[in-house]
Amino acid sequence: MKVYLFLLIIFCFLFVNGKLFSQDDRLDELEFESATIKEEKPPYFAIGGGYTGTFIFTNFDELNKKLLEPTYRFPENALSAPIFLSGVQGFTAIGIIPNVRLGFLGMGGSKSVEKKDTVINLNKHVEYSLSFQGISIDYGIILMKSLALIPGLTFGWGNRTIEVYQAPAEVSWDGFQAIGDLNKFLNRAEGNFYFVQPNVNFEYALTPFFMIRANAGYALSFSGDWTFNRTAKLINVPDKIDANGFTVQFGLFLGLFNY
Repeated sequence: MKVYLFLLIIFCFLFVNGKLFSQDDRLDELEFESATIKEEKPPYFAIGGGYTGTFIFTNFDELNKKLLEPTYRFPENALSAPIFLSGVQGFTAIGIIPNVRLGFLGMGGSKSVEKKDTVINLNKHVEYSLSFQGISIDYGIILMKSLALIPGLTFGWGNRTIEVYQAPAEVSWDGFQAIGDLNKFLNRAEGNFYFVQPNVNFEYALTPFFMIRANAGYALSFSGDWTFNRTAKLINVPDKIDANGFTVQFGLFLGLFNY
């Protein structure tokens, strides 16, 4: 009886294996279609704020021509570009339109030249100042992980100031008066303007919370009114005393940068 049972088990084993082997032989007849996996890049997203340092290459030809006059007697090309502007900027993705962000900015700086007259012991100083405030609209294009190309447009308003002052090295309190003096004076010309600036940013996120920027652009300004010593309207100001010029910028930002 045990022998018959043993032979039955072996027969069942061989039968099952035969069926399995016959199924394995038919696996080659099956066809499998390969599916192409589409790799999608994540949309640009960033929200942050930080410091910007901007060099603007303005034209000083007309102002330098003025400084050559006998009342100034500054050397030729006393003022030269660029002007360095320190500022801040903040921005955020708006969400409604993918990859688009809005920002705000403010920056300012000055360029100055000084002349010392040792004969009559007078110091004459000229300072040209620029300030910008505006809104930016940018579009983020992810080039690779952590690196984005961001073209954009900035527009807003600003102010430029020309100050000329002269004084001896030391003045008594009694000399602080509201009347004119040939040896000590302060004259101030101030003009507002509007501007539009196309620019392109290269931004690299060193971490998801820290980003660095390199930027290039061109500021195109539209002059407003000029005032003299904050009270009188100043007329006949040359058009080329403006806030136009190429700009180069670097920036350091903290926030959330998901690209």
